[in-house]
Amino acid sequence: MLKKMTVYIALSTFLLLLAACGSDENNNSSNGEKAGSQNHQENVDIDEDELVGEDEVVAVVNDQEILGKTYNTAYTRTKMAADQMGDKADIDEMKQETLDSLVDRELLMQQASKEDIEVSDEKVEEELSKIKESGAEDIDTLLEQYQITEEDFKEQLKFDLTFDKYKDTLEDIEVSDEELKDYYNQVKEEQEDVPPLEEMESAYKQEAKEKKILDTLEKELDELKEDADIEKKMKI
Repeated sequence: MLKKMTVYIALSTFLLLLAACGSDENNNSSNGEKAGSQNHQENVDIDEDELVGEDEVVAVVNDQEILGKTYNTAYTRTKMAADQMGDKADIDEMKQETLDSLVDRELLMQQASKEDIEVSDEKVEEELSKIKESGAEDIDTLLEQYQITEEDFKEQLKFDLTFDKYKDTLEDIEVSDEELKDYYNQVKEEQEDVPPLEEMESAYKQEAKEKKILDTLEKELDELKEDADIEKKMKI
């Protein structure tokens, strides 16, 4: 479950929700009532001691408090995603990863603001409307399943859109031939029946570029942490 960039836990669970919306739409058109039954999967079990008080301060990042309400929402999504992927991670590990991801998210949002990278509430509402109009009529059911309110969803959507704009500032990054070969060799080590590099060079190059961008963001996050005043108050 551990990811190189802990902030991607929060991001990936959000993307899973969107993917679920899309897959539900496809399933409903092809499988009828069968798909409908899949929309009502049981919520993952979360014990009371896994969560914290909604007003409890779990961390402070450069004088900005992260509250228990935000942590509980993120933890629920993280555990739900892990459960759906069949990942039975240790509870304390998931708690730590959730807290780390929220600290990383706050650092990135603060840095984005300093660089005048912002997403308006109007833009968030516009994107939410697009999601609802895309045929994901069961989004309310999915929000309930993931135990996410629409306000929580919009907060995560705002981060996602901001994160995309932040990543766009690194689009000039280029991948050398040597870096591409190194990435391809890594893929071959991790997967079977990988097509030859020359057959899918542009796709592999885009993947390698995405990885390089994330590696760069990881490095920037490490630098931000060195200069930041971070206090994790939650006991794990």
